[in-house]
Amino acid sequence: MKNGGFEMLPNEVLEKIFSYVSLKDIKNLRFLNSWFDERVCSLLPSVFGLFNIKEIGAFSHEEDIQTTLATAMEKPHFVQNKLKLLFSEDNEYHLNLVKVIVCKHAENIVLLGICFKDEYYTEDPEEEALDDSLDFLKQSDIMFDSLEGLIVQFDSDKEEENIKTDIEVFEALIKRHAHQLLQLEVVGLNYSNWQINLTSLPMLRSLSLTDLHPSVALDLLAGCRQSIEKLKIDDTTFCDSTPEFDYDTLTATTFKVDGLNDLDISIEEHMMCRFVTDNSETLQSLVLKSKYWGEDMMQSLRLPHLTHLWIKVGMTPILLKCNMNIECVVVAKDFDYRRVDSSDSDDYYDVDYNSDYELLEDYDFNQRKHSSHYWVINAQMPQLTDLYLKNADLELVIHKNAPNLEFLIVRGNMDFENVELNKVHTVLVIAEERNPNYSEEECKSILTELCPNAEIISGKDPKTKEIMKKKICDRFREKKWKTEFRDVVLNTFFHN
Repeated sequence: MKNGGFEMLPNEVLEKIFSYVSLKDIKNLRFLNSWFDERVCSLLPSVFGLFNIKEIGAFSHEEDIQTTLATAMEKPHFVQNKLKLLFSEDNEYHLNLVKVIVCKHAENIVLLGICFKDEYYTEDPEEEALDDSLDFLKQSDIMFDSLEGLIVQFDSDKEEENIKTDIEVFEALIKRHAHQLLQLEVVGLNYSNWQINLTSLPMLRSLSLTDLHPSVALDLLAGCRQSIEKLKIDDTTFCDSTPEFDYDTLTATTFKVDGLNDLDISIEEHMMCRFVTDNSETLQSLVLKSKYWGEDMMQSLRLPHLTHLWIKVGMTPILLKCNMNIECVVVAKDFDYRRVDSSDSDDYYDVDYNSDYELLEDYDFNQRKHSSHYWVINAQMPQLTDLYLKNADLELVIHKNAPNLEFLIVRGNMDFENVELNKVHTVLVIAEERNPNYSEEECKSILTELCPNAEIISGKDPKTKEIMKKKICDRFREKKWKTEFRDVVLNTFFHN
């Protein structure tokens, strides 16, 4: 039978088979014959035929860069070769090389990342540097037919009067590709005296806003309110430094986004609450980087469809609002800033909550004096299988959900005991340089007793960390969970 009968299998079956095969073995399949080469490349276009460029090298290698890229783009992968082109602020690139790569391979670019800088180098390093060198992107004849993602980083150190060309380039790119963009990331557009002329983005699925002026953030959000599924907002101050966006004005503004599934938010707490509550009925994944949630807003919050949650210890009570469907919880310990109950003081005290018991004793949930009783009754989450703790002790959550937990990650403090975790099959202990409670060996010994059926991986050396990362990736692949939340997990435990 030709090709071992694989030719008779539909693409859906082949994709399922490939999901269990390592990338190295899939690459080797391409060398069997032309049929396997064509089929593998067609079914995995994001692996074969997709080239990522993040570093383009020094000036002396310009010719080599162009030759290498041209050769790569001509490789026969039986699908159109695609290019992800990211020019970061760390790259010492100059105008000629940017123009050549962008213009020559415009039809292949699916993701374009540009960074506006004060100066760009000319072809001759001895010549005076040029300002506004990316203005060639304003030309109407430069069209990226395959463009799906755009990342634009503005120079926040530039004077406002010097950013006109940067904004014009941004507006031109958005306008020409509005009906094909699926991903948009904007960083550093925090100027208040410029009117940005933006258009509707009906196809956009993912929007990321970092360090933006509120008016720009809200305009971008308005342009894709009915299409985006993923939203990330970071370091965008809505009230403190922008008096024209006071609480009264924003209270009348809706932050409802039709069909929003994934929200990653780190902004002023009042506005964070607004974003979450306005979209609570559709959220499936939520990353909350705030340290405190107002009790008044907690009362009415409901998260009926949430399955993945990243919070700090001070936000633990929010678990009560999503306890029926939650599958994966990440908790990172941090300080919880609580206002002093005093009429003559506006200070904040640092309250370092060590556990969910201690936090809930102090948290007046549902206006009860002894809220921990309510927490004990409702802390059970029947769908919770994965619990990832960074310097956080969730002893009560572990005890209440011991029968269904399967996968644990522990970094830092580990103070849970006297519990049987027979269903846990994997425990990752990410060792710290200094653990005040237990040594690495003691942690492993304790967990071996608590989780008798688990594979326990412990250590802090690079090789062990790579093994742990692979375990996490395999877990998310097995559960068919979203890669965006996986990346948040990896960044939480291995970034520093």
